[in-house]
Amino acid sequence: MFTWLSMAHLPDPPEIFLQRAHALARRTDLPDMVEYLSTPDHRARLVQRRGATVTSRAQKSRDMGEDWDAWVRENIVDDFIESGLRVSEPVSDTHGAHTDPLRKWKLYYLIERGGEDATTCFYRETGQPVIRDLDDGSVVCNNMDELEVIDRVQWPMNQWVLLNTMIIHGVEGIQGYRYNFTVSIKPRNLADLYLPVKKKPIKVG
Repeated sequence: MFTWLSMAHLPDPPEIFLQRAHALARRTDLPDMVEYLSTPDHRARLVQRRGATVTSRAQKSRDMGEDWDAWVRENIVDDFIESGLRVSEPVSDTHGAHTDPLRKWKLYYLIERGGEDATTCFYRETGQPVIRDLDDGSVVCNNMDELEVIDRVQWPMNQWVLLNTMIIHGVEGIQGYRYNFTVSIKPRNLADLYLPVKKKPIKVG
């Protein structure tokens, strides 16, 4: 069992994609590319933390383009569930505790931290296993004061890491915008992340 793993051996995205991410992050006129991220319940979620009730942040998804998906397939992993940019807008300092749906792990590349104090926490819910192994749906915990923190981490900037999104997790202490590249995979594809690139890397830009 792991909460997260360093994937420092994976190549950094080319500068053209970083520039595109910075340009897209603060756009408010773009649709979400992932359906469950745009539901009203997801957007209006309230959580309790340290005795106070706050609006939970909710990531928005941004399409990085077909050339991004092609780069991911050629350089990172050729079998993934979804990929793109995720943006956390400054509605509060908390992204509420949750698991991700679809029994997946998530490759995560942090571009903008959201302040020096922004910290990802992994939790255990009382009476429940650490790994919440669901075929569909997700676990949402709105009273974060009832959760046990089992790990805390501030991700390295501009480096791939792998999150076990079947463990309850959230982010605390966020200021301003926070955004990252994400590539979701099935656990069976973990070994593919350690294989050398078989094809000549494609050029972009």
